[in-house]
Amino acid sequence: MKTLTTLFATILFPLCALAQPNMKASDEHLAAIEKLSFLEGEWEGEGWSQMGPQKSFFTIHETGTPKLKGSIFVFEGLGHDKTTKNVIHNAFGIVTYDSQTGEYGMTAYRQDGGKVDADFAVMENGNIEWGFEVPQGKIKYIIENLDGKWHETGFINMGGGREVQFFEMTLTKK
Repeated sequence: MKTLTTLFATILFPLCALAQPNMKASDEHLAAIEKLSFLEGEWEGEGWSQMGPQKSFFTIHETGTPKLKGSIFVFEGLGHDKTTKNVIHNAFGIVTYDSQTGEYGMTAYRQDGGKVDADFAVMENGNIEWGFEVPQGKIKYIIENLDGKWHETGFINMGGGREVQFFEMTLTKK
């Protein structure tokens, strides 16, 4: 039995090792992720959010990086309340593209260990829309490239055509 296992490992493992380096995303896949390239780099800025009657202001640092030879795009953000200096945002997101369906997807992870699987789309005008369902309705974020700045707004749609802005930030590339 030991000889058979050794023979199997000797044949199979080199074949697996050879297969991995030859794997390459399709040109369509790479072009889809390339549409996020304007977000590549280190960004800093300010913004506000409002969950209830009080508006909070923050500073934020975001990093956007293509990974795995350009087949995924990774975001990492860290934000601090301007008054208390407490961390109010600490997240890590991975954007993927499915060449079979022609759709993007994003999974975002929070510091508390939670995660959300979000819808993600690159619009005809180059803006990005991403969002997810919450018990109160649907959260939607819009990312725009405004004169080389990352401008992002957030809205909650609570049904009945009622959409309320609760978030806005503007970042400048470092």
